[in-house]
Amino acid sequence: MFYITTPIPYTNAKPHLGHLLEAVFNDTIARFYRRLYPQTILSMGLDQHGIKIYQKALEQNQDPVDYAVEQGKTFKNLWSQFNISYDRFVETTSIHHKLVAKIAWSKLAQKGFIYKKSYEGLYCIGDESFVTEKDLIDGCCPNHPGQKPILMKEENYFFTLSKFSNQIRDFLKKADIQPVYVSKEFLNFVDEGLQDISISRDKTKMPHGIDIPGDDSQVMYVWFDALLNYLTAVAEPSTLDSLSLNPDNQSLQEAVWTQISESLPIDLMYLGKDIAKFHLVVWIGMLVGLELELPKRALVHGFINDSQGRKFSKSLGNGVMPEELVEKFGVDGTRFILLFEVNVDGDTNFDWYKVTSSYNAHLADNLGNLVMRVTTLVEKLFKGYVDFDELDSPFDFSEVYKKLDKLNTREALEIILKGCSWGNELLEKEKPWQLAKAGKIEEAKEILTKLCKLLCDISEILSIFMPETGDKIRTIITNTPITKATPLFPKVDVV
Repeated sequence: MFYITTPIPYTNAKPHLGHLLEAVFNDTIARFYRRLYPQTILSMGLDQHGIKIYQKALEQNQDPVDYAVEQGKTFKNLWSQFNISYDRFVETTSIHHKLVAKIAWSKLAQKGFIYKKSYEGLYCIGDESFVTEKDLIDGCCPNHPGQKPILMKEENYFFTLSKFSNQIRDFLKKADIQPVYVSKEFLNFVDEGLQDISISRDKTKMPHGIDIPGDDSQVMYVWFDALLNYLTAVAEPSTLDSLSLNPDNQSLQEAVWTQISESLPIDLMYLGKDIAKFHLVVWIGMLVGLELELPKRALVHGFINDSQGRKFSKSLGNGVMPEELVEKFGVDGTRFILLFEVNVDGDTNFDWYKVTSSYNAHLADNLGNLVMRVTTLVEKLFKGYVDFDELDSPFDFSEVYKKLDKLNTREALEIILKGCSWGNELLEKEKPWQLAKAGKIEEAKEILTKLCKLLCDISEILSIFMPETGDKIRTIITNTPITKATPLFPKVDVV
């Protein structure tokens, strides 16, 4: 099995461009790995707990679970629109997830890794985490300018994260974590000395959270609960269904845990840099405490900022929403932009001029133009009939797979685009329309047959990145007879 995990977004607002980037990127990587490992699992989901979700629900005069579920529909609808091919989808308010979270909590408690104590500290509701004075900028959380943390004092349950410093350090040294500077950053963080972390909250502050086993006055801290979604995703739904009918059944609990244990490790963990500490430190400590295998690889992506490098924010009004890109470039055009124009290993400044120019040059003028020219000529010169079934591939696309294995979608797409350019250049060089006019019919047919094979190959490999476009090209080029294609990517005005 090949297991890919993605961050699960909070359902306190509509999905933004960063959420869509995570979904599209991981869908692409999963489509690639399914060609190598048929039992590939892409896990996605929704984080429906947390104080900020509870507060939003109160503002809307709604039940917090109902609010979270309703907000979650906007994510599910967007994933459907973009053909996101997840295999498991975990909603943290689901009975399945609650059962797994309680099993995991109980196992850590039985091992002595959970204890109770009073705590006071500054808490950022936006990040759903405690912060220190040195973390703040002008008294505010660096990830949420203008938002001052609140002072929180209560008795909570704590996880003995500090006990696992050596194992976390070893993980950071040995695991394949990209970009490489991330592991160094968190090795320094661990070397400064890890503190045990609060993993529960008073139930009055977040009533819809998951109850602590044996103490219904407390609920699980949202991050502790959310990280466990990666375990819920690999438990068999049918076994969880049985357990939901008899939650105290020890043999069913152990059956669930066995399924989880046998499905790990995570082969690829994808996360944003703002949540890297939770995934590369806290989650690793939890897995060590639970005696589960640690992830093999992690990719940490940066932010999408505005053209001046400023973080998207409501107050500045500089954000770009997914629907704006869809309106301009369509679903697959937007997928292309996210996979080609967004940096894999750092922040990206979003510029409308740049992405529109890229769309026009690469999709309209290169790929789309090639499809249009080839199909037009095949219909006109040969009434749509050419036979390329036995033809060898005229262009080598094997490097695409090597680039995808390195998680570099931009360089992978560059190879496909080179194949398109090669096809357009061949047309200009050989001019099959002139050959046919000069009576060299077989020569013209040979060139166009080769180009049809090229398009067939492109459709196969492009479907990893842009599934609708890949399917369209395959249909166009395997139709009998082949007819002139309509424009796949109409040009867009550059602003």
